[in-house]
Amino acid sequence: INAELHGISEQTPSLSPLSLDLCSSSVFMSQGGYQESYQMMPGSGSPPSVHSRERKCRWCNAIIDDGKIRCAKCGKDVDNFVQEDGPEHIGKGLQMGVTSLGHHTLSGLQDFVQEPIKGAERDGAKGLLKGVLKGTGSMMSNTFTGVLDFSVDTLEGLRNTPDAIVNKMRKKNKNATPTYHHGVEAEGEGKILETYVHEKTKPKHVVEGLSRGLKSFATGVFQGAHQLVTQPVQGAQEAGFMGFAKGLQRGVSRAVTKTLAGTLDLATNTLEGIRTTPQAVKDSLK
Repeated sequence: INAELHGISEQTPSLSPLSLDLCSSSVFMSQGGYQESYQMMPGSGSPPSVHSRERKCRWCNAIIDDGKIRCAKCGKDVDNFVQEDGPEHIGKGLQMGVTSLGHHTLSGLQDFVQEPIKGAERDGAKGLLKGVLKGTGSMMSNTFTGVLDFSVDTLEGLRNTPDAIVNKMRKKNKNATPTYHHGVEAEGEGKILETYVHEKTKPKHVVEGLSRGLKSFATGVFQGAHQLVTQPVQGAQEAGFMGFAKGLQRGVSRAVTKTLAGTLDLATNTLEGIRTTPQAVKDSLK
């Protein structure tokens, strides 16, 4: 089995997220900010059912409890890596956002109630006071994080909504010819409101998030303005006044989509940067 796995890893270099531990016959697959561990059964050649998986932090290799979004050992987010697709549409984004907000809010309320009790049991009135402060801080922090997650999920759902509408229309009309690409133009396949941010990890702090967002926003505005000017001219050269009118329509459409895509990048990356800033401050103080 080890020889077969070794042969597969050599023949398929594109499977870089897959790492093989040949001594223990374990397979570790990196997904987002955590790893999933499978224990290979002798002679099976494949992982067991999904129920035997363990989530492990990719930074310190500690086991992540089910439902947790942060490693208890190193404190880093297990979802630090950007999701490629995100919510399918605005409805799904709202659903994901509400779920995250509810999870964080309940976690904060739990700490708000339990921390004073734990403190009082450990150190009497002094411990009670410390517990109240700790619980209140946790409740505020978790609620704030939940609001940020809700905002980001909703915005990403909004980004994907135009594609969801077009795809649904295409399913009804199977003979329809694809007419849109990135920015509603044939410049390479992509979403209508494709992001201009190419980094695969979330910003480490608000400055980095704001920097990414502003760069993307400027790119969207510049490309949109360029299309607004060039498309009518190109249309007029090809078909006179009618070509000018069609070109103007294309230019306006592309200017709107590109500017909106850059605006969404600015908002989501700034929010993500705000979300990760407290952890960045803690890491810098260690």
